[in-house]
Amino acid sequence: MYSCDNEKYVGLVTEVDSIDGSCSVEWLGEGNKHLHNAWWKPEELQKEDSLPNLLAREMAHPFGQNREKADEFYERR
Repeated sequence: MYSCDNEKYVGLVTEVDSIDGSCSVEWLGEGNKHLHNAWWKPEELQKEDSLPNLLAREMAHPFGQNREKADEFYERR
């Protein structure tokens, strides 16, 4: 999940250019309609979290210690 413009516009990268690393982003939420989808330079985006990691953390049993295990399987940064 990425943000841009020093704001908390959250989106998911859907495609990465193999030459310069620029990204196509699917922005989440209605307030992000003014943002373009493609192509963002890597330095224009900030990685906030990993969606697989976030889902694994949130699906872990709340009384167990498995939230920390998500980092072993899905890197955040």
